[in-house]
Amino acid sequence: MGFGLGSAHNSARNDEHMDDWIILCKTRYQLRAVVKLMNISLQAVKQTKHPYKTYIGRCKDAGFDFVGYRITPNPKNTLTLAWKTWVNHFNKLKQLYERWRVLRSTLNVG
Repeated sequence: MGFGLGSAHNSARNDEHMDDWIILCKTRYQLRAVVKLMNISLQAVKQTKHPYKTYIGRCKDAGFDFVGYRITPNPKNTLTLAWKTWVNHFNKLKQLYERWRVLRSTLNVG
């Protein structure tokens, strides 16, 4: 998936989460350096971090959800689908099935 490449239609579709960031570091020193660089970058484009949606610090052992994925510190399952993503997918499938049943009965197809 390329960001900002190709036609305008593809760019609009691919750039959906371009304002969401995740930065993972192993040490506090790395974290401080990256946060400083991030703040400089945001200032350069006249943007700010949202005060209630920004978390800078240690990750919980249970992990966290980010744009539909579950990220954990466990090396085996570092990146999996978030539970909410599964639920949304199941609900969408159920909704499509119900639409299909109504359409089928309307058309009197066996």
